[in-house]
Amino acid sequence: MRRLDEHLYVDGDTLRGVLPSYEVVIFCVSDALTLSLGHSDARLQACRSGSRVAFLTQPLESTPPPGEIFKVAKATNTLRDRLRGARKLAINTASSELVVDVSGRDPLALTSLVTRPGAWGAVPDYAEVALAPIESSPNGSFVVDACVVGLGALKERLTLFFENGRLKLEGSNLVGESLSRMMAREPGLNVLSEVGFGTNRMRREFRREFDDKKALGSAHLGLGDNHTIGGVNRSSLHLDCLAKMCGLRVDGVPIDFQSLH
Repeated sequence: MRRLDEHLYVDGDTLRGVLPSYEVVIFCVSDALTLSLGHSDARLQACRSGSRVAFLTQPLESTPPPGEIFKVAKATNTLRDRLRGARKLAINTASSELVVDVSGRDPLALTSLVTRPGAWGAVPDYAEVALAPIESSPNGSFVVDACVVGLGALKERLTLFFENGRLKLEGSNLVGESLSRMMAREPGLNVLSEVGFGTNRMRREFRREFDDKKALGSAHLGLGDNHTIGGVNRSSLHLDCLAKMCGLRVDGVPIDFQSLH
């Protein structure tokens, strides 16, 4: 049994053996399992076998009109194309700046249009662009003011400081203390493994949940495993630390998130 967090377990070998036999796989699971399974070898193997994999992250009755879903997907693909071939990203949150090298790392557009064999995403209206930075490259700080998906909501801001890709916490609160304990026992969890940006203009509130990451202009940092999204770091966990708004420069050129739509 592979441990995903303090409460949830999944038999990874069983999933790897079963999922590729289905053309379509839909997971209806917790935020923590959505993160873990999304970055799992089972999901990767299923996609490589041609399965389409989707995670249900909101009630289906909240599905927007198809036209809006297509507009959001188009905006997501536009940002993905702007990040393709980039070398350096500078991400600003509050008064902090984080600089990462993404040379040779392909951006991934995750939307709700899971239409091609091997595609994966989340429904009904998820939207983000993510990529794995060079693991030793991140330097600077990032202010988390929304939530840490998989750990919970924040009552006060949490500042993450990175030196050569490794996390050091500044300040302390309950979520920060939980994160420190997890890093002490989980190899690889202190590595900045992903940077992601929300592209859904319909998301206007933050509910301290997985789908907050789709909000237009938001940024999240993934900690832990990234070997299934183009990185080389392995860990039994993946956590996402979310900032409600960010400034982004790609090789020195500012990105206007509003202009994506």
